[in-house]
Amino acid sequence: MVAIGRPLVYPLSVALSQLEPVQMGQVAQILAGIEYPRALPYLKQILEMPGVDPQAALAVQRAYDELAAKQEVPDDVTASELFLTLGENYYVAGTNGVQLPGYDTATARGVVWDYDPRAGLNSTTVTPAIFADVIAMRAAQRALALDRQMDPALSLWLGANLRRENRLGRDEVDNATHIEREPMYYARMAGPLRLHDVLDRAMTDQDTPLALDAIEALLATAGTDALLNRTGAAQPLLSALSYADRRIRFTAAFVLARARPKSDFSLSYRVVPV
Repeated sequence: MVAIGRPLVYPLSVALSQLEPVQMGQVAQILAGIEYPRALPYLKQILEMPGVDPQAALAVQRAYDELAAKQEVPDDVTASELFLTLGENYYVAGTNGVQLPGYDTATARGVVWDYDPRAGLNSTTVTPAIFADVIAMRAAQRALALDRQMDPALSLWLGANLRRENRLGRDEVDNATHIEREPMYYARMAGPLRLHDVLDRAMTDQDTPLALDAIEALLATAGTDALLNRTGAAQPLLSALSYADRRIRFTAAFVLARARPKSDFSLSYRVVPV
């Protein structure tokens, strides 16, 4: 299994927390032997769980320490932070078209794993266009499950979910993501601060469809103060007034005009000309 290497890290990591103590220790040892940092958040999660078998916990601790030392991971990092980092890496890989471990070249599909203690590992395939987004969403969701105050994880989940819908072909179905409502519903529910994060990321990545989604959600949810007075942070909606794509410039200007601000604000002189 160590010789097979990276393709095994994802499925073994997904199963790790639900294994019996002996198997948990064995799998942790295998993950350490493969030496791929993708396993770090899953190992750290075990160490933060109450009631883990002492012998299994010892094996997991050894595996984590070995991997963490090679990656120079800080001692005080949490599993939630590691899952967020993992999700960010997935998202960036999807932005840059990097092929992730788990992509099956024979079928040209991405393989997504789940684990059921009764049935074992189950695989679901997805189109390559959304593979990175599906995995990023899962990592972000795990980070939020461990720390509900992890706002960057929510921003990442929203952006990946919106981008996943944009990239999914008209006749294609995502069987790996099980959510009840369309992505725009969650974007509107999350509120303006998280939408600013999504918009900022979209403009940095030059992802026009995602930027338009974020601005549309802002129009539906944000009042003047939320749009214009994002204290202590960048204001991507105002930066959008100078964005290269005219669709972004026009839409941002319409949103700001409809907000009917009562006083001047940074770049307010740009709204009417745009």
